[in-house]
Amino acid sequence: MNSIDDADDWDEADPVWEKHAQQAVEEAWDNAFYDEVRGVVEIPDRDEPRRSQEFSNVDDLRDALAEIYRNEWFGYVPFDSGEAVFEDDAEGYVGDFLTDHRDAEEFFESLHVEDAEEEIYQSSESVEKGESKVLRIDLEEINEELIRHLAKHPEMMRELAPRKFEVLIAELLRDKGYDVTLTPRSKDGGRDILAIRRDDIGAALTLVECKRYAEGKPVGVGIVRGLFGVVSQEQASRGLIATTSYFTKGAQAFRDKVPYRLGFEDFTVLSGMLGLFRKNK
Repeated sequence: MNSIDDADDWDEADPVWEKHAQQAVEEAWDNAFYDEVRGVVEIPDRDEPRRSQEFSNVDDLRDALAEIYRNEWFGYVPFDSGEAVFEDDAEGYVGDFLTDHRDAEEFFESLHVEDAEEEIYQSSESVEKGESKVLRIDLEEINEELIRHLAKHPEMMRELAPRKFEVLIAELLRDKGYDVTLTPRSKDGGRDILAIRRDDIGAALTLVECKRYAEGKPVGVGIVRGLFGVVSQEQASRGLIATTSYFTKGAQAFRDKVPYRLGFEDFTVLSGMLGLFRKNK
């Protein structure tokens, strides 16, 4: 532990103990793995990297990140007479961090939605299995029914779970002639969907990022720059951002500089796509 006299390099605006604690949380977050099969988020153990902790809900994950913060914080905070001179802010920092980084919360939300979609429905049209009759509604049938409903009530797109919204966008793109693949929930690298269109000239890859935002929360230029960076790095043909909201002026200005490399589909555009779903077949 450090004594108060050892804190010569302490900057009140950015205490070294807080900086190290925050970096520890960020490092744990960056190394997290989302296991869709078992429905858990894994974080490597800092002392034994080959081992990891598993979490099945956001509350337990929040507690673990707070503990990581405290462990690192105590290693650098100045002490006087055996007591820390300052109080840690583990709960506050981790709470704010998870508010800004909703990957884990969205991951657990998507699992609940997918569980519900796998329910067995009783139906007069079902196939007989023993003494009972069951009908499993596959993903495509659910989406088609859902899309017909959303075409009449497009504002309900904002009520979908994040993963369900990604599935919806994938179906709309498939309807437009793309071959689509949803990326795994674990670290998708700035793209939720890989959409490929083939014609006589060749094949073009579009990286799609989905933002299911509230009506008043726009997509800013930071997200647009981030996707463009991924498009350039992976040498994709273009990037596409689909959102239930709208784009800021800064985001639109950036897109206008590279119109052939980036595309936007906001709430209005998506509403129109819902209405045209399977009408051109």
